[in-house]
Amino acid sequence: MDQTTIRQEIQQVYRLADRDGSLPELMEAICAVLQRHPGELAHLTHSYRLVSADTGYTLAFGLESGVFARLDDAQAVDVEITGKEQNLLAVFQRKIAPLTALLLGRVKLKGDKSALLKLAEFL
Repeated sequence: MDQTTIRQEIQQVYRLADRDGSLPELMEAICAVLQRHPGELAHLTHSYRLVSADTGYTLAFGLESGVFARLDDAQAVDVEITGKEQNLLAVFQRKIAPLTALLLGRVKLKGDKSALLKLAEFL
């Protein structure tokens, strides 16, 4: 399993996000990358939700043996990450480390931390 391609694409997405992109735009681009690489993500079978507490933006998606699918906002997920949009975007833009954001209370995490760590290997 060659994970170089997906990591390179994700890095390109982050470079675009650094140019004043919004969280919804960034997440759409990340989802597109995840959709294109089911083979590289085949070991992942988890569901995730990202919630911007201040703007109301919500994105829920799942990976079933690496196959990407959008989920209904009300559907139960393995991991939910909540925070203000600027803080969530700062984590993705690597302006703040995820652990630091958690410790400072800028983002909140509910659910299976190991599922998040498995996805974080690519993000």
